[in-house]
Amino acid sequence: MRVKIRAHDVHNALLRKASRRALRGVSRRAVRQGLEMIAEEARRLAPVDTGALRESIHVEMSPGGTNGEVVVGTSGGPEYYAMFVEFGTAHMPARPFLRPAADAVRDRIQRQLAKSVADAVTRS
Repeated sequence: MRVKIRAHDVHNALLRKASRRALRGVSRRAVRQGLEMIAEEARRLAPVDTGALRESIHVEMSPGGTNGEVVVGTSGGPEYYAMFVEFGTAHMPARPFLRPAADAVRDRIQRQLAKSVADAVTRS
C-alpha cells in the first residue's frame, strides 16, 4: 500500500482552514515588508552625488489591496534621472541599483512570506 501526501494538498487544506481576512492582512504586511527590504537595499546600492536619488526611494501600497511597488522619486520630480542611472544612456554607462536590490533580497522575501503565511495558518 502506498500513501501520497503532496505538499500542494497540504497547503490547500491549511489555506482553507485560515480565514481570508487574516491572510489578506498577512499578505499586505508581507508584501510591504518585502518591498521595504528591496527599498532598503536599493538605498544602499544607489549611487550618491547629492543624495536626492537615494532619499527618494520609497514604498507605495495600493489602497486596501495587497499590491505595492518600490518607487524612485516622483513623477516629473527632480529624481526623474533615476531611469538614466539604472539603465544608462548613449553618453553614460548604466549604474543599476534597483534590479540588483530586488535580486539580492529575493530569497529573504520568499522566506519571510512563507513564514508569515505559516504563522497565520497556525493562529487560525
